[in-house]
Amino acid sequence: MGEGADQGGRRSCGLGGQRHQVPCLRHGEKLQAINDICGHDGNSGPRDLIFLDLCRSLYPDKPLSNTEIHIWYKDYFLVSLVPWRLALHGLADGNWWCWHANHRFSKTVGSAESMHALTIPALDIRRLYDPYMHALATKRARVATLFQDVVAGRSWGLVDNLRYQIAPAQYSLGVQPFYATEKTIAKGVLKDHTVLVAAEASFV
Repeated sequence: MGEGADQGGRRSCGLGGQRHQVPCLRHGEKLQAINDICGHDGNSGPRDLIFLDLCRSLYPDKPLSNTEIHIWYKDYFLVSLVPWRLALHGLADGNWWCWHANHRFSKTVGSAESMHALTIPALDIRRLYDPYMHALATKRARVATLFQDVVAGRSWGLVDNLRYQIAPAQYSLGVQPFYATEKTIAKGVLKDHTVLVAAEASFV
């Protein structure tokens, strides 16, 4: 877990570490609430998209940041998709990791094509972010998905199901996932939703 401040003095906090990058609400919900910027030290994979969707659901008015994004240096098209993928889930700021030029470890610095593939979409997103990208990422869906803090805090099963089954099914249907927690449900967040998906809920 890391905490810091940007140049404007705003507090930011992320849940770091290989295992705790995955959403876990035992303390994370309260922890993120005290900061002006939400986010984590993660990457750009499925678990990171779930975390972005979760933070966007809980704190729609806070900017989202990811302080460790690795792009997969394969080909121009795949790399160019990464900024769009993250921005469509609400990411407003990211630190992109570029490794040194030890070719036994990484070809990053020498891969000019990958750097170009990252830069051009990033400039387009920056140009379109306000108001277009932000409005699209924060558009409220009529379907809510229950994210239980008790289950997620003690078992990775729910997170794996979100990662591989529940979230991808919603993506395929064109539904931007919205996660409701026990705290937000108690505050009435479901009043604007028609359907609640409560997969493997031990209690409701």
